[in-house]
Amino acid sequence: MTIFLSLQKRNGLNLIITTTVVMIVFWGCSPLKRTVDSSYLPTDTVQVELDSLQDSKTIGNQVAYSNMTSLYTYPYDWISYRGKAEYTFEGNEGTISIFFVNRIDSIIYVNLNLSGIEIVRVTITPQELVYVNKLNKTYYRGGFLLIEKLLKLPLDFHTLQAVFNGKDWPGYDTLFAISTQDTLLVLENQNRRSLDRGRPIAQKMILDQALNLIANDILFNADNRKIALQYNTYTTDPSGFSFFENLTFQTEELELDLKLKNVRFNTPGPTSNKIPSSFTPLIFQPKP
Repeated sequence: MTIFLSLQKRNGLNLIITTTVVMIVFWGCSPLKRTVDSSYLPTDTVQVELDSLQDSKTIGNQVAYSNMTSLYTYPYDWISYRGKAEYTFEGNEGTISIFFVNRIDSIIYVNLNLSGIEIVRVTITPQELVYVNKLNKTYYRGGFLLIEKLLKLPLDFHTLQAVFNGKDWPGYDTLFAISTQDTLLVLENQNRRSLDRGRPIAQKMILDQALNLIANDILFNADNRKIALQYNTYTTDPSGFSFFENLTFQTEELELDLKLKNVRFNTPGPTSNKIPSSFTPLIFQPKP
């Protein structure tokens, strides 16, 4: 109830917390609280000049990126799960429940609730984002400016889909220096270029023995914005799909720990998000 009252007093905080949950991005100036031993993130892993890397080729006798299909393919058409997220946002702490549905490459649906009461519903397609806040009766419908406004990060539908599914970010080259650290694989690129000429990123990914993504650290070189993602405890569904049970992420503003349950594959879920006529639109102006 304390959280509920706090949200009533700070509608702006409602919007920010909700949107950050929808996009899942993270990391920051302070170290991420990882449950995996941080020694697997060495600072002196293989350094290779970018012009010496070859796309889809094995580097240093390690497995090639093109063979790591679990990093970039979706063997299912639908996925849904419920979860509970503990968050810290600018000194404010709380817990929120999440219901997530994703039809791959089509739509993302997120329902956020407190104590069983729905407060926010968000749907995202490759073309637009629709945000409906039932607590303060506001909504936003438009492009991804809302995300950039609140998190200062250039995230689109396919990036968000990758985050929620434990995949590598699409739309970038696949030129990585690949090395091993004990039983783990380390993929690094200090200047990973966007295929659509967007902002390059510095990226380090850690994969387990089954080639599941367990950590994904990203730095946007242009403005020094950081994101850190970690995926823990992969289990295999009876249908044969492996998926994580815990997702943590951190940005400079937000730290969030999401524990999943009821993960389902290829079961269509709800995707509707109607805007009541009495709700007030949120207006965001792009930077001049």
